[in-house]
Amino acid sequence: MTSPILRCEQDGDRFAVLALGSERDEVDSTVMRIEVPSGYDGAGTYSGTDGAVVEVFHSDVGGYASGTTSSCTVCVGADERSGSFVCDGMPRWSGDGTMSVTAGSFVCPAVATPPSSTLGDSCLTYACSSREEICANPDYRCAGGACVTENALVGVCTQDCTNEPCPSEWRCETVAGRPGRVCVSAAVCGNDVVEMGEECDEPPPADRCAAGCSRCRNSERPGWVSLQATLDGDTMSVEDLPGGELGCFRIIGATIGTHVLTVGVPSCDRAHDFGVGFHANLAVGTTVYDGLTAITSGFCATIPGYGDDTVDRRTYCAFEGGPAVDPEEMASVTISEVLCGGYGARGTATARVLYRRTSRAAGGEDVDPAHEGELLDVSVTFEIVADPE
Repeated sequence: MTSPILRCEQDGDRFAVLALGSERDEVDSTVMRIEVPSGYDGAGTYSGTDGAVVEVFHSDVGGYASGTTSSCTVCVGADERSGSFVCDGMPRWSGDGTMSVTAGSFVCPAVATPPSSTLGDSCLTYACSSREEICANPDYRCAGGACVTENALVGVCTQDCTNEPCPSEWRCETVAGRPGRVCVSAAVCGNDVVEMGEECDEPPPADRCAAGCSRCRNSERPGWVSLQATLDGDTMSVEDLPGGELGCFRIIGATIGTHVLTVGVPSCDRAHDFGVGFHANLAVGTTVYDGLTAITSGFCATIPGYGDDTVDRRTYCAFEGGPAVDPEEMASVTISEVLCGGYGARGTATARVLYRRTSRAAGGEDVDPAHEGELLDVSVTFEIVADPE
């Protein structure tokens, strides 16, 4: 293999040779990394006991790296710009098998080429074939030395986070390929970065029904939940796409049938944790709950939110399953606008909900005398569009 050498690096007691490109046939992808991460003091011979690392990849045979089960020797010439290396028994990046290099050599370019790509810039992947998982491979054109992908072809520049923390807004994840732990960012439409989960990055359209974000999400139409609610003085605000888990590991749900909007939204704020759920006619106007029709089967609030079954949860409802139990119960939902071709709605909701039951973390439900007869006021402003899936 004759990987084109991108650059050689020497800073302090570190020396590295980094190569990446295609063979002379311009078909096969190749990678080479020779590094003495510390203890380098000029021309001479370095081995694994000195911390020397050798890593090679060839698209025909896969990737291999020196380790505790192999032996490599790197010889740096008197000019400190050329040298040779031999390796015996380097294990595969993944799976079984070993590779030996009986005679390898390098000549550093006259002018070092600094990395031009920064974290989040686009890069191409070559060692990742799975489209079902996030995968990384070395890319020395990226400042962080690695490219991470979710679709096996196009990726973003990243960095190894095994020993170094990731920057703000990035998280460290174990991935397929090599390096095994890299920084990954959550996809955000319109931030000028093509991230995991995106094939493009376009600003979210003002009405959020147009194609910009939906193309980035690989969907014909986007779904979202934007909701601000107040429950007896506590407030919560939720702004996210439905159908997926949030950072708090709760799930937002919004189901829109032929004529009915059904919403269930849990909070992510542990200090003010509650959930709300309601139904409404999917048409401009006000649905007043009276308990007499199927659509008005309930307007409920749960404290804490629906998703936490490790604690006792109190449920408050108006018109749950029928007419009012308490004369002060009340609930209404006003749709001010139907969105995205009938798949969503914008509006407000108000309710006075009555304590009904407590669901115990240990299992079962009962009525807690300490809360029996308690009424709470709920106020909600929302935009809901159903998730396409």
